[in-house]
Amino acid sequence: MQSHRSFQPPHDPGARSSTLTIGDRLDAHRGSTNGFDYLRITLAVAVIGWHGVSTSYGAGQELAYYITWVRSIVYPILPMFFVLGGFLVAGSLFRTKSFSEFFLLRVLRFFPALLVVVSLSALVVGPLLTTEALPAYFSSGEFFAYFLNVFAHFEGELPGVFADNPAPRTVNISLWTIPWEFVCSIALFAVMFFRERLRARALLTFTVVALIVVPTFLIGIGRGASLYLRPPGHLLTLCFLTGTCFYVYRHRIPASFPLFIACLALSLLLFYGVWSAYLAIIPITYVTIYLGVLHPPKYGLMKTTDLSYGVYLYGFVIQQTLMSLFPDARVWWINWTVSTVLAALCAFFSWHLIEGPILKHKRQIIAWLLEWSNARHSAEQLTTRECGPRTGTTKRT
Repeated sequence: MQSHRSFQPPHDPGARSSTLTIGDRLDAHRGSTNGFDYLRITLAVAVIGWHGVSTSYGAGQELAYYITWVRSIVYPILPMFFVLGGFLVAGSLFRTKSFSEFFLLRVLRFFPALLVVVSLSALVVGPLLTTEALPAYFSSGEFFAYFLNVFAHFEGELPGVFADNPAPRTVNISLWTIPWEFVCSIALFAVMFFRERLRARALLTFTVVALIVVPTFLIGIGRGASLYLRPPGHLLTLCFLTGTCFYVYRHRIPASFPLFIACLALSLLLFYGVWSAYLAIIPITYVTIYLGVLHPPKYGLMKTTDLSYGVYLYGFVIQQTLMSLFPDARVWWINWTVSTVLAALCAFFSWHLIEGPILKHKRQIIAWLLEWSNARHSAEQLTTRECGPRTGTTKRT
């Protein structure tokens, strides 16, 4: 398979406009800008802040805010996460040589830290806080089903855990987005089956059609976005797709501050409505990518540690635990502040003990896994040639 760097629209460098583009800003920093790191951690902390409302006062209070101006500020948080993911995952795709390598890269990024937070929730937090007897807890179907979260299937409850919290029984609502992002990442590889010159156009065409058809169809059958609920998974998927298109056409998209301000204002306006939220996807994508390709200097832990994924994973379960142990602390800003500090601490250990070491040696791990897989496949072929088809019969000699 040819290099994925070829998966971008053909262009004539000599005919390029003098206007600075998104691609120019990336190229100036070898494809890696600090803006994305700051944006990730900011969004992760914002998620904890918003969850502070429901974990402190209940889902009813959270839903009440969705019909106020607050909606325009909190509703874009997850769409921005998915835009950012689509943009960065597209870059990862173009740097890999095969589906196996790309898939393993995604698994190594998602799986280890997710496995640890799910295991700690089910094997430590759950037994300590459940109202069920421990034999009943460990034999419950809910207990075993909770581990499906590791395999991109969301399960939100553990038996008898957080039953009396303002947000009852929900252990870690943040995990509901993991399956959507993982599936989006893997599905992106499908565009590689198009001929090289058609790949960029195929992705753009598919995204434009999806942006029109999906909302129209779902609104028509009454399954579109809701005024009282978080952004639905299909809206986040559309944001992911739009982010990938922005990466593919990064050298044709201007990095313009006036355009950024216009898109920011338009996003806030459109996200205030229900159906208009779909129209906000393109403007919020520009806002996200513009901020991401900025390159402010890093300070302190930002130089060596990526806390964003860990903060996102641990935030909600820490909030629920605090609200269960300290009912008097059910004030959203206290909840947000303390939970963010504790989540950052967990994320620090997650990065330095799990995520960081694995990502540091990801190439060696992937090479070993691919070598093992190829050796096993070769052994199976050799066995088939020597023993004949899998019917138990041997070849004639």
